[in-house]
Amino acid sequence: MILEAVMLNVKSGCEGDFEMAFREASSLIASIDGYLSHELH
Repeated sequence: MILEAVMLNVKSGCEGDFEMAFREASSLIASIDGYLSHELH
């Protein structure tokens, strides 16, 4: 199993745009073979 943890620096004022893009990307991420889960904190 591979665990990946990433710290992403989002420009101030762009948090909403980032969260929307992350939601859109989530379906692509989840379609990868072997995918288990991901979280955004």
